[in-house]
Amino acid sequence: MRKFVSCIFMVLGGCLLSFAQHPSLLFTQEEVSEIRAGKGMVPEFDKSLSEVLSAADAAVNSSISVPVPIDGGGGAVHEQHKSNYYAMFHCGVAYQLTGDKKYVDFLNREYRATYDFLFDKEEHLFYRDSRYFNKKEANGKKVFWGRGNGWVLGGLSEILQALPAKDKHRRFYEDLFVTLSARVAELQSKDGYWHASLLDPESYPSPETSATGFIVYALAYGINEGLLDKDKFTPVVVKG
Repeated sequence: MRKFVSCIFMVLGGCLLSFAQHPSLLFTQEEVSEIRAGKGMVPEFDKSLSEVLSAADAAVNSSISVPVPIDGGGGAVHEQHKSNYYAMFHCGVAYQLTGDKKYVDFLNREYRATYDFLFDKEEHLFYRDSRYFNKKEANGKKVFWGRGNGWVLGGLSEILQALPAKDKHRRFYEDLFVTLSARVAELQSKDGYWHASLLDPESYPSPETSATGFIVYALAYGINEGLLDKDKFTPVVVKG
């Protein structure tokens, strides 16, 4: 079972970007073409590419350790989470440059495993990690981190911008995007912001600007792509 912090979703969002014709967290199609054309011309570049592919293969062929966070930053656990990030990133780069489906299939497996572990099917929100499964806010509600769910939603919008329309995984990401979008829209505060605690904003009255930015960005994408109802979600975006 994976005791994964929810920020991994934003990482996965970046790593699942494929051959899309727009700027991405990794490479544009034009950059991919330039990189491929440059193979064999600069020894140091070829060396770097070989190292990335080796790292990606190592990730695909081994299990990922995801220890429960025990500190705010630094330490062995923090370093392991960083290592996982790099593994995802390397697989994303490897997929873009080689087109080998084993890399994107690996990323999808990890995403689905994390979703299965951390997504609350009743509240339609993601836990930060397993330490919060049985915790409650001051008002008795479950604990769901605003910024973490913002990361998830922002990452999903990036995935959907890149996955081909006929990709076998796309329906899962579309459904999850719509479900999570609808839920967070319900939780917007009167001032237009979301807060550190999605279900107990009174306990954390300061606006969570990063969560709000992620969510507004994702909702705007969903409206533009026809995934979200324009009349229902535009007021949420404008207010945010």
